[in-house]
Amino acid sequence: MVAIRLVYGRANPGNDEFRDFEIDIEVFVPLTQWIIKDSNLRPFAIMGEIHKSLNNKVIDGLGKMRGGDFKINFLTDEIGCYEMVYNITSYD
Repeated sequence: MVAIRLVYGRANPGNDEFRDFEIDIEVFVPLTQWIIKDSNLRPFAIMGEIHKSLNNKVIDGLGKMRGGDFKINFLTDEIGCYEMVYNITSYD
């Protein structure tokens, strides 16, 4: 499962004519489904496809998405969750 959250939108501290947005994408994968017939594990294959689709993508009316850094959000006996972060700076 993939969940997308708009975490914040706030004025850019260096220039108030710009607004910064953060979009977080969470990738949830059951531990029983991590192995796929590929060189990557399933969560990393999913994050790789998301990154190819979104990095440097221009969103009309907002700006260009940049980022793709990720970290593990949580890990239980049943499921793992990785979180990817993208930022957009728009001109008001």
